[in-house]
Amino acid sequence: GWVADALPAYFVKTELWKISLWQWAALLLLVVIAYALGYLFSRLVVRSALSLARRSRTEWDDLLIERTGGPFRLAVSIAIFYVGSLTLGLTPAGLGAMAVLAKSVAVMSVAWLAMRLVDLFAGFVDQKLDVRGDASAKTLVPMGRRVAKVFVLAIGVLSLLQNLGFNITGLLAGLGIGGLAVALAAQKTLSD
Repeated sequence: GWVADALPAYFVKTELWKISLWQWAALLLLVVIAYALGYLFSRLVVRSALSLARRSRTEWDDLLIERTGGPFRLAVSIAIFYVGSLTLGLTPAGLGAMAVLAKSVAVMSVAWLAMRLVDLFAGFVDQKLDVRGDASAKTLVPMGRRVAKVFVLAIGVLSLLQNLGFNITGLLAGLGIGGLAVALAAQKTLSD
């Protein structure tokens, strides 16, 4: 198209993984543009939401909006990057790679958001237990936070592996059988 006519032949004919050199340069430029637009858009949305949330009497909604800023920025940036990559005339393999990249970053964004929500919820529970003066229950909050984060991380890794094309069904079955074997082996030890 018009890009091939405007650029030297070297940029059009030189390919790496079936993507022309000019397309690689455009993808790098697109990363910068997507991040800048994602930053501006997420900042605008978060500021608007914060101004509305500050009108309420509760503090948790303010914290919720503040904690979602980073993951939201990442999600918006990857959406802009993916839509922009569709306009570059990539081969079907290149478009497939961009789709996998977008899905993978979206999974990371959701996992990041979930981790932040776990921290927020644990802090909220910790604060409520301080008010009630329940010190014994308060000692369980850090452990619950860690368990929830490990669970979120495991779900995120499994989703990421599935998006990358791995068959996680076999992995989950293997982990289930392995967990059963460990539980049966530890049965005597736990009963003593």
